Amino acid sequence: MHHQNAGQVRSLVSVIAEFGFNVDVADVLAHTIRLRKQYDLVIDVHPGLHPEISSACVGAQRVAYLTGSNHEFSNAVEEQRLRELYERRGVMLKQRRWVKPFAAEDIETQDAFWFIGNEYNLKSFDSFRLPPVIHLKNTGRPELYGISLTRRDTKSFMYLAGGGSVHKGLDRVLEAFSARPDLKLYVCSHFSHEQDFCKVYSRELFETPNILPIGFLKLNGERFKQIAETCAYSILPSCSEANSAAVLTAMSAGMIPLISRECGFEEDEAIFLSDCSVETIKEQIAQCASQPQHWINERAMHSRDVARTLYSEDRYRDAVRLGFQALERRSLVSGMNSR
Repeated sequence: MHHQNAGQVRSLVSVIAEFGFNVDVADVLAHTIRLRKQYDLVIDVHPGLHPEISSACVGAQRVAYLTGSNHEFSNAVEEQRLRELYERRGVMLKQRRWVKPFAAEDIETQDAFWFIGNEYNLKSFDSFRLPPVIHLKNTGRPELYGISLTRRDTKSFMYLAGGGSVHKGLDRVLEAFSARPDLKLYVCSHFSHEQDFCKVYSRELFETPNILPIGFLKLNGERFKQIAETCAYSILPSCSEANSAAVLTAMSAGMIPLISRECGFEEDEAIFLSDCSVETIKEQIAQCASQPQHWINERAMHSRDVARTLYSEDRYRDAVRLGFQALERRSLVSGMNSR
């Protein structure tokens, strides 16, 4: 089971086709993108990253399709997290989530700005004069909606995330849970790919009985299902996201999200950490663990309902259609289909 973006690419292409376009898809992570056509419309997930796209953009309408917070912001807050870890542990780890920042001209010259994230995330782009903005919804995981909600342990938490353990806040989570042996933490991530991090947190990860270093799991596997049916909560004190895919995955499986504001959700969709300090995490996991079972059951159902209804594939498709309709209203697309 791939990241949600794999399904979203297919949905995006199908909606573009509804408007009369033939569509080519290129991987933004490719070293070289070979384009041999002159395009009428270019939707770019990282404007400015691939110079060869510029030649294909001559005369085309252009959409910046952004799936996270402003890279300059994201790079800076991860650096701050690394410095704070150095102050706590005396070790400086390398930055793992650095992304090339946007130049102003790469954003401000676009005809539209399609953004997976909420208004809180969008504020990270305040330094730019943005073109018209359309908010897109990230998507939940329908294949996880069948996981049982009835046996959730109020003292069990799942940390579910991709790479960049300090960026995502795993260091703080480990410190908090190592001080609470009565609470259980399942660590489901790529931490094993970050050996410097594992060395610094060897005791917490591998020698602390209430912390289980699970690693990266197949979401359609039996092990993930067993852990998800145990955990009442997911926890992600990340410093920079935008409609976090990992949070939506956990919500689809019925876990209650305890997260940072940066994860990109609305007030009634999650429990928010007032800040991401170790002390605050300790306080809030204790509060969560003290909740009665009936409250856990109700909130687990609410989490799944939010993922299923507000972050559905249909919502995503509808938002993309709105984006195209906005382009048409500005006479940006309507003339191109006749070429």
